[in-house]
Formats: sequence, C-alpha cells, structure tokens
Amino acid sequence: GHGIEESQDMYTSIDKVTSKIEAQLRKHKEKVKEHKGNGKAYNALEAMSAVNTVD
Repeated sequence: GHGIEESQDMYTSIDKVTSKIEAQLRKHKEKVKEHKGNGKAYNALEAMSAVNTVD
C-alpha cells in the first residue's frame, strides 16, 4: 500500500495517511526485528512521532 489519501478535508487526509505510514513503519520494524534477531530494531515509530507535530 502507498501512503496516498484523498478527501475534502486536508486534515482528514493527513490523519489517514499518517495512520497508513505508521502501520507500514510498524510492519517494517517487526521485519527488521525478526531479521536481526536481537530485539534491538530501530524504532522508526518513535522517530516519526518526534517529527509528527501538527499545530
């Protein structure tokens, strides 16, 4: 899935696409965690939440 959403309200679209991206990052994080096998996967969701501040 791609991070693309369309709606009449820009903020609704942003919320929806953010949810999609977070789900993709969670999936990727689990994949990396399983691949490395040491449980020290890069926490992309924390990095994203630090950047994800909308006023």
